[in-house]
Amino acid sequence: MLHLCVVTALFAALCSAAFGQSVPGEFQPPDERWISPANGTTGIAYSGGASITIDRNGNGIVGAAAGDAADPVYTLPSEAQNGLNYFLSPLRTFLYTTKSGTPCGSGVLGLRIYRLPFPVAAPVLIHRDCVPCGLFNGTPDFYETGLVEHAPLATGVSPRRLMLAVTRNSQTTCAFPTALLALRVYDLDVPGVAGRGMAVLQEGWQSLRIAQSGNFAFIQHDLTNNPARNINTSSILGRINHFAYVEPSVFKIEFETYIYNNVVALLSYDKEDIFGVEIYNEKLARQQEQLFDLLWKQSKKIH
Repeated sequence: MLHLCVVTALFAALCSAAFGQSVPGEFQPPDERWISPANGTTGIAYSGGASITIDRNGNGIVGAAAGDAADPVYTLPSEAQNGLNYFLSPLRTFLYTTKSGTPCGSGVLGLRIYRLPFPVAAPVLIHRDCVPCGLFNGTPDFYETGLVEHAPLATGVSPRRLMLAVTRNSQTTCAFPTALLALRVYDLDVPGVAGRGMAVLQEGWQSLRIAQSGNFAFIQHDLTNNPARNINTSSILGRINHFAYVEPSVFKIEFETYIYNNVVALLSYDKEDIFGVEIYNEKLARQQEQLFDLLWKQSKKIH
């Protein structure tokens, strides 16, 4: 199964024990699909049919007709031909394709991810999925290049490779603008169902960042010290969440804090200072629970 611990500003999701001792480390936005910094090309030359040319060297020139005869030409399988969208991962090693209709049915987007072998061979299907209502953000994001912007702090960068897409959480909610969204995560090294995961996003989500380990995602919500926040309680996982507002004069919230399983997790997303840490200490967890109870008694209940 795909393991990606999703920590949001509303709750801390349960994580697999396999990553129970992992430190999230520095967080960074995922990479966008490949677009050449030289001239804005997408790295793909395709006009329908079976043949697709890929800008393997990333020089912004795609195919022999444009002046780069070294670019490889792949033969698409029939189910990937004449589709709606074709995007490359940041390192141009994976191809994302979409197509409507069979086998997903009317109104459902068929999503496929292929690995592009080099030297050239047939594209290898990694994931096939039926996505309700299409992608909310239009294009997928990727975690393929690791954290390289914070040297020397970002050491031990994970070789993990992921694709992330935001969709509606079910096909029945397409027509409702306030319906919940879902983060779909595809492990590009683990084919099929075992390499896929999904987490429902809460109302007010704003941004997504990935830890350098590749095992944690941090989703920022509009929640902290905001008494005017409009909460549509009918759309938040039934009625299992409760909210309260604490006046900053009583207690100013400057860190997100989560307490679970004798763990205290601290998260910060202040401008460029993005980090997260888990502290495994039973006594500290008990103390933080008492602090929470005291603040809850002095808070204004919203829901």
